[in-house]
Amino acid sequence: MMATAKGDRASKFETLKLLEKCRKERDDAVHRETVLRHKLRQYESRLRSTETLKQKLKTLTADNKELRKQVKALRKEIGLECSPRFHGKTTKDVVNDLHEKERACDVLIEKAAELSLTVDELTSELANAVTSKTLLPVKAFENKTGDAKTALDRPSFATYHNDNKSFMLDESTTNS
Repeated sequence: MMATAKGDRASKFETLKLLEKCRKERDDAVHRETVLRHKLRQYESRLRSTETLKQKLKTLTADNKELRKQVKALRKEIGLECSPRFHGKTTKDVVNDLHEKERACDVLIEKAAELSLTVDELTSELANAVTSKTLLPVKAFENKTGDAKTALDRPSFATYHNDNKSFMLDESTTNS
């Protein structure tokens, strides 16, 4: 009986060892299963987002093709394709060129407005000079040949400019 008792103990010990080993393997397998399930969920999530992105890419590609067709039709409609200045340029380049020309036009409009003001000022000054000339008393005198001349025709009459204003001075009266 003793042999069986020792055998039972040995087999109990071995059984406990085997049981412990199986429990450990089971716990490891459960842990691996949990890790693998987590990875599987991540992969599925990535796959879904990848599929969503693929679908968005397909939609955007189709939209892009449609927009390219519209742009090409519009370029033909406004004559960009047949114009040698714009042939081969991208739409962005054409738009940038048009914006640059618009800025240049704005600058020219400003310059035209400034020149218009200058013309108005000069017209006003000319009108004042003509008015002054007509209001000056006309002094006729005889020269050696007997021709009558006005005071403005005499060589002693000079025009002076001071601060953008003109005035005339008869030097023959100031020198005497």
